[in-house]
Amino acid sequence: MAGFENAPENAFGGWSSHISRAALDRDMMASLARRHARNALAEIGLDDAAARDDLADLRAALANGRRLRFGLLQQLVGWCVQGLMLLVALGVIVLAGGLD
Repeated sequence: MAGFENAPENAFGGWSSHISRAALDRDMMASLARRHARNALAEIGLDDAAARDDLADLRAALANGRRLRFGLLQQLVGWCVQGLMLLVALGVIVLAGGLD
């Protein structure tokens, strides 16, 4: 064969290709990963054309939940600070003798 005079033979007695075993393994693993990812997305219903919109809706819902949680935490801290300020003011009044 022209051009293959110096090519080494593989273990099966034929001419070896220029593709290494590691490259074949990487390609096989990538193919398997893509197939399993498609199957996983199909299981949860995200394999159609509306999947992008569905994920955007999920992200928006998560962001709204985070904002709500942060707002509730801020409100709770505000109430605690106001309560402490009320107790301090009451203590000052009592120590000053204002509530006899």
